[in-house]
Amino acid sequence: EILWLGSCYSFLVIVAEMPSGYLSDLWGRRSTLRAAFICLAVSMVGIALSGVVEAGEGYSLPQFPILSKLGIPQIRICHKWVILFLAQFFRASGSALFSGTDMALLYETLKKYGELGSKDGDEDDDETKHRVKEEVLAIESYHVFAAAVTEAFFSALGGVLSGSGAFGLRGAVFASCVPFGLSAILCTLLEKDTKIDNLTTKTTSSEDSNDTQNDQCSSSSGEEKKEGSSRAMRQLRRSMTSLAPTPGPLRHIIPIGVALNCATYIANTALNPLLFSSSGITTSYFGFIGAINQGTSAASALFAPTLKRWLSPRQELHDAKEVAMGRLLELLLLMAVLSYGLMATSASMVNESSSWQTSFIAVAGSMVMSSVRGLAWPVLGSAINGAIDDNSLRATALSLFAGMIKAGMIVTGLVLGMVLKVEQKGSEVIEKGKVIPGLRDSCILCCTTLLFFTAYCAKSCRIDVLPSSSRWWWQRHQKKRLEGEKYIIIIQSFQHIINDHLFETNRF
Repeated sequence: EILWLGSCYSFLVIVAEMPSGYLSDLWGRRSTLRAAFICLAVSMVGIALSGVVEAGEGYSLPQFPILSKLGIPQIRICHKWVILFLAQFFRASGSALFSGTDMALLYETLKKYGELGSKDGDEDDDETKHRVKEEVLAIESYHVFAAAVTEAFFSALGGVLSGSGAFGLRGAVFASCVPFGLSAILCTLLEKDTKIDNLTTKTTSSEDSNDTQNDQCSSSSGEEKKEGSSRAMRQLRRSMTSLAPTPGPLRHIIPIGVALNCATYIANTALNPLLFSSSGITTSYFGFIGAINQGTSAASALFAPTLKRWLSPRQELHDAKEVAMGRLLELLLLMAVLSYGLMATSASMVNESSSWQTSFIAVAGSMVMSSVRGLAWPVLGSAINGAIDDNSLRATALSLFAGMIKAGMIVTGLVLGMVLKVEQKGSEVIEKGKVIPGLRDSCILCCTTLLFFTAYCAKSCRIDVLPSSSRWWWQRHQKKRLEGEKYIIIIQSFQHIINDHLFETNRF
């Protein structure tokens, strides 16, 4: 049910993602961020209130006669589920409005005040794009570091508050609306929104100056409606084109990014809490474990630019930046595989008296996944932003990418939910002293899927982007051979000159 609820939330995010990017490009970044924080604050209040209503209260859905003949009982919905669904709706709307808008604001601010880019819609040269992407990666790493450190502190605080009898878990959730409300107020300090004029082609300037104002007013309402719908379709079409796979080393970043985001989401929201509970870790310690994981994410995010420099090729290549990015993506996939392997091992070791080894392996797996999360945020953000040239399409394209991620989360949540449900039916009551097959098999399934994506990354990127040690040795050998042939040609030329001179001397 936890996984299915997460899939329902991801579906709501997908529904809200499509118009949210367009609204961000239309309304402006400040107004969109303010609306996002208000929706998130309302969602926290709804989630806190959803547990107040008793389970017996609610109402029944209308029952159709054909359903009664088929033996399908009348569905009764509790009020707390209605409140929870509405809270998830506002949470999905806030997340959709926020995702893409924050990165678009950062990238556009760098281009405007850092003087690293050109005007909206202009094509930047390769050197400018590389500099902007490197600057975005560095600043986003510091941003993720600050956010993760803050989350680490408040995760520990939330664990203390939820464990206290006076405050409780519901009070800790309700208190989460305070920072969202403060963020909405702080949005007023951002630069005033400016309308993007290049979303559509202006046609009023090309009209005949002899047209009367009455004719323009009479046809303006109909033209505005047609123009609004056509503008939205053009915006969506142009954004999809900007995210379409293009020749180059980063053309496979979208499926790899979707896989990494789904892996971190499923682990952090569903599998890790279930594994902690099965290992004997009490709920009061979840906040402290979350603080450790957030600290790990913070350190990893701060380490992302340095790690990318270490993975850069030693030999000079025209696409050295993309080479380092491809290697970093492959490393993230391998780390995610290691994390799910540790989680599967911990789930297999669960017994009647959960030992400290089981809990230690479970926490270690969550820390490795937190490292993947901290590295993936700035790396994927800078790579996707660098692939988009037009600022007027930036938020819409990022929303499309986020929608693809949420679609993957829906499929992943439904599949893993069915795996857990089927195996739970096989053994309604899990006997102590035995492993938990559903949780173990879910981790193994995720690990196998990530291995497939690792092989996909190696096949798609390594041949074109990531030169292996043998290929590097072969290139070095070829270079030496060509240099040797050059010297041989020079020596042969001198030999021909000497032979010609000797021939002329002998003939004389």
